[in-house]
Amino acid sequence: MEASHQELPTNNAGQALSLVELPRRITAYHKLQLKGLSTIYYCGESEHDRLYAVDIQHLARGGKAPLGARPGLFLHAGPSTDSPIVAAAGDEMLGPYQTYVRKGPNSDVILVGSPKPELPDYGKNTMRARTTDNGMVAFSFRVQEGSRPSEADEIFSWIQVPEGSQPGFEYGGYKLVRHPHQKKPKLEPGMNLLCWMWWPTYNMSNEDEIIATLSYGKPRQLHSVVSLFTIELTSEDFANNIGDAHARSILATAARIFQMKATGRTSHSGLEKAERRRVRVACR
Repeated sequence: MEASHQELPTNNAGQALSLVELPRRITAYHKLQLKGLSTIYYCGESEHDRLYAVDIQHLARGGKAPLGARPGLFLHAGPSTDSPIVAAAGDEMLGPYQTYVRKGPNSDVILVGSPKPELPDYGKNTMRARTTDNGMVAFSFRVQEGSRPSEADEIFSWIQVPEGSQPGFEYGGYKLVRHPHQKKPKLEPGMNLLCWMWWPTYNMSNEDEIIATLSYGKPRQLHSVVSLFTIELTSEDFANNIGDAHARSILATAARIFQMKATGRTSHSGLEKAERRRVRVACR
């Protein structure tokens, strides 16, 4: 996989500066064009207050690092697609031959850029589609602030909220939940050893700690600039202490879910079809 060679900002000590800052409320807009969805702009107070550009890569236009020929998107560290790429999200790569799953259920989320030459140019995690204990579609991803996975990593899920089911979700959307760590129990006599060995590190059934919401805009808007969705941080503590990797991951995964929605991969039936595609690729 080709790495990105864009220069990313550092301080005098060679440490990475914060590439993306996430305000309490940010809205994604799209300017209607004949060629369809090509660029999303994350904006602040209004559609004119552009903060970050998201460039959509379709299959016919593939080739840009770090996605290569995969469909996906690139998050830029500024209001223009000329700004450095700081994150990307695209179809999942599988197997030793690095074959991507076209229109599959999962997505590779790539945080671009390291100021240290001994570290790779990007760190990749996979956002995985799943169904919650309550039967809702969810997309779960890991956030790590360092270069390697550790116990300090955090797991989040965008959990689908049906339209009109809750205040603020007139047209549907997602709630972002942080899943707490859970300690492995002490191995007691009579306990199934295999179950103990595979005891999950995170409590994925817990949906109590809601960090943010993603609410869709009104469909079929008759405007030249369309409001796609709004992200709002609901946890004050999280908003005040959000890390750079967290901010980039939230913006990249939110835009990616919207892109997947456009290709029918955020419904139960759509995910079932996507999973069948993934199985076919995995079994080649």
